[in-house]
Amino acid sequence: HNEALFCVFDGHGRNGEKVSEFCVKAIPAALQEVGAELRADPPAVLHQTVIEVDKKVLKKDGGSFANMCGTTSTIVYVQGSTCWVACSGDSRAVMGYVERGSVKARDLSVDMKPDAPGEKERILAAGGEVSVGRGNG
Repeated sequence: HNEALFCVFDGHGRNGEKVSEFCVKAIPAALQEVGAELRADPPAVLHQTVIEVDKKVLKKDGGSFANMCGTTSTIVYVQGSTCWVACSGDSRAVMGYVERGSVKARDLSVDMKPDAPGEKERILAAGGEVSVGRGNG
């Protein structure tokens, strides 16, 4: 198969690196398990896989594993000349290309930051917390 998977996880908060390390292993493994489905319907499978791994993170160690920490994720799946991007948080996927002899960049995802319209409210409604300033993660 002519395909590739690129993943970037950026832990935040105290022990956020442990959450990102968990996702580094869990997401590619989960996608490999459903390879045929991924090739047939990348958007649905990427979406479902991220949700399933998120649930595992939230349940790990009785919920204490991701207490006051987490990770952003940027997942790019390429099949032939088409790519799909699954993104959460403020990590961004960018594609470089050449146009008229100059190297250009095109954003493939949109940063989801707490100051974006409606995002803080969504986070709080889901039981999350938004803190001001940078933490230790």
